[in-house]
Amino acid sequence: MKDSNHINPQPKTQVFIIEDEYYAAVELKHNLSQLRPDYVIVGQAEDVEGSIDFLSGHHVDLIIADIRLSDGYSFEVLDQLHLTHVPIIFTTAYAQYRERAASYRMVDFLLKPIARAALQQALEKFEIETNKTNV
Repeated sequence: MKDSNHINPQPKTQVFIIEDEYYAAVELKHNLSQLRPDYVIVGQAEDVEGSIDFLSGHHVDLIIADIRLSDGYSFEVLDQLHLTHVPIIFTTAYAQYRERAASYRMVDFLLKPIARAALQQALEKFEIETNKTNV
C-alpha cells in the first residue's frame, strides 16, 4: 500500500564530465560533490570517442566539458550527437574558445584553474536556467 502523503522527490541532476586531465577531473568531481551532494555524476570520459560512446546511449541533465582533449575537442562530441538541448559548463585554459562555446547551450565558460566559487556560480546559473532547485 502506498503512502498517499509521500511526495516523490525531484529526480537527481545527472551530470557527465568530459575532462582529459586526471587531477582536474578529481578536483572537479570533489568540488561538485561538496557543492551539490544531490547531483549524480553518471559518467566521465577523457576523450571525444569515450564521450560519444557514453552520451549516445545516456540521458544527462548537464555536461561539464573541457574543450581541448587528447584526441580533439569537446565541440566534436556536441556536433556529432547534435546536443543542442543539453546545458554545458565549459572548462578550459584557453580563452580563445569562448566565442565558439557560446554557439552551444553554454551555461558558463570557466577558465582553469577553476575556482570553487566560479563553479558554484555556474551551477547556480544552470539551476536558474533549467528551474532546478538545489535541495
